[in-house]
Amino acid sequence: MATRTSRPGRTLIVFLLVIVAMFAAAAALGSWKPKLGLDLQGGTRITLQAKATGGGSITEDKLAEAAGIINARVNGAGVAEAEVTTQGSDIIVVEIPGEVDNDLTRTIGSTAQLRFRLVAAALPPEGTATPTPSIPTIPRPTDSTPTGPEETSTTPNDPGATTSTPQQTGPKLSPKDTTTSSGKNRVVPSWAEERNPAPTST
Repeated sequence: MATRTSRPGRTLIVFLLVIVAMFAAAAALGSWKPKLGLDLQGGTRITLQAKATGGGSITEDKLAEAAGIINARVNGAGVAEAEVTTQGSDIIVVEIPGEVDNDLTRTIGSTAQLRFRLVAAALPPEGTATPTPSIPTIPRPTDSTPTGPEETSTTPNDPGATTSTPQQTGPKLSPKDTTTSSGKNRVVPSWAEERNPAPTST
């Protein structure tokens, strides 16, 4: 029965190849430098002295508030691992690693000012009226009964009266033959006979 023999040389060769590949990858990606802190790299130290305005006194709360504002300014400028501490009753110490430009130094040491300004109210231009929607009025229909021609009656004895002849809308009436006192026959409609009966001779 054959037994397997260990080959330490092959294992060592594989390990060396892995190390060479790691160094080659690091060289291809570029040179990498560790970022040193303030204690190893060194940097700039800025000392600020607080002064009270308006004759007031500097308290611990006001000094801590000022230190917080300066810390926000340093972090907003993109500086990492900066330290802002207070010393005594009116000293603020800012330690920044690396080189610091003059703009950052002025930003840290400048005094913030809060100003209020009056803003004129914006008024609409004159002569422009806001249009209001109008609802059109629609006439409502009304019930109306048509009226026909009115029939007027006049007295025969009135010389200035005019006789109006009504229009006949009903069925046709048959005329009657009547005899007057003169002996002549005339045709009198039935409606005229009913209104003005013929005189009778006595």
